Amino acid sequence: MNPVGTSSGRPLTIAGMRTMFETNPRVTRKTSELNWFPSIVTKYQFTPNLEWQIGVNKAIARPAIDDLTGLWTSNDNASPPTISAANPNLLPEYHKVYQTRLAYYFGNRSPGQVSVAFIQDEATNFVQSKNYTAEEFGVTDPAFSGYTFVSKQNAVALQRYKNMDLNYTQTLGFLPSEYLRGLSLSATYSRSYANQRRNNLAPHRATGRLGYAYKRFNASIGAIWVDDRPVDGVYGRVWGAMTKYDVAASFKINRYASFFMQIRNPNNVKDEFYESPPGVQEGKQKYLRKQEEYGDNWTFGIRGQF
Repeated sequence: MNPVGTSSGRPLTIAGMRTMFETNPRVTRKTSELNWFPSIVTKYQFTPNLEWQIGVNKAIARPAIDDLTGLWTSNDNASPPTISAANPNLLPEYHKVYQTRLAYYFGNRSPGQVSVAFIQDEATNFVQSKNYTAEEFGVTDPAFSGYTFVSKQNAVALQRYKNMDLNYTQTLGFLPSEYLRGLSLSATYSRSYANQRRNNLAPHRATGRLGYAYKRFNASIGAIWVDDRPVDGVYGRVWGAMTKYDVAASFKINRYASFFMQIRNPNNVKDEFYESPPGVQEGKQKYLRKQEEYGDNWTFGIRGQF
């Protein structure tokens, strides 16, 4: 075997491969479960355009295979260096979901809808990421003493997630000019809550899109804003709020071909990660921990259909 830090600790020789994969006997694990997942949805129309739905269901979410078994993956460039490891003892998540939605639909020349939706998800055995020291993870080899082990575990406490969505979308066909009837609008606002800290759960999120279509041409510009949200299992670390845009356009050359263009993140917004000092509420007095820049992406092409 190679020492830690050499090719991520993975073998580079046949002998090393034999040591890694043939030294220990194979392990076979079996589980058996019987579960019922009832689902009830009721719909009521107050008018042909106004509709109300309410429902409840039970569901199960099984851990990903990579979270249950696999090789360690080290990142020696992290500070401190990390090792991602599987947890073969993970149990499935069990969910009880309650939801309701009220929607009004527009018709005729200006189709679309405006709606409000509420959802509550109560989860047991919720799978979440956790950081361990080598000692906590049961590793006694001194070569790994400075590593942080990242793995998944089942949460003991009930995880309750609540979300409200406000949504509007419509084609503005009621406008008087034929040059304006191809305009379309859409907007969504989401408000989310959880009784436990949850990675990547943003309390506020908003999206919007303006579209236009006229004869053989169509285009749109969209935006998304996401609030600060936890980024990993370490309290105090957050992914900073950001606003990103995208642009798309196409022109139909003939019945067989069309020109298209897509632009992602044209203003090159960076991903910024922050951390709050120990003993301070998460998100308060935060300082920049790291910054990632993926740049803007421009795609042009001709699409054919035969």
